[in-house]
Amino acid sequence: MEAVIDTNVLVYDTVKDSAYHEDAEEKLSALRRWVVPTVVLEEFTIVLLQLRIGKEFIREKLLEILQNDRVEVASPTRQHFLDSVDAVSKENISFKRLNDKLIISIAKARKLPILTYDREMRKELEKLNIGSARAKK
Repeated sequence: MEAVIDTNVLVYDTVKDSAYHEDAEEKLSALRRWVVPTVVLEEFTIVLLQLRIGKEFIREKLLEILQNDRVEVASPTRQHFLDSVDAVSKENISFKRLNDKLIISIAKARKLPILTYDREMRKELEKLNIGSARAKK
């Protein structure tokens, strides 16, 4: 199975004492291919910095992800941005949600589920008829 990976999955997989570490690790291991949007890598780095995780550990973790043969890094296109800006405007929500909209746009274009622990995103995926590689929570 292939899936687009949301930031929270990478965080839970990385932080060994997190509530969903084992589940995230298991779900990622079961995937044949991970599609990781560039925005997810950026958010992942920011979250690890906010958790006061050391620079060298972050570097090693990013390299581990980037050098994994099962990982495809996906860059959003102009159309992904246009669709995401349009969605934020139409739904009258904060532009803080633009990253989520970009992740959804990439998944939608590739016809792939999103592996996420974000309840709000999973509800939205149901409405849009986009699969969610069900994570606990």
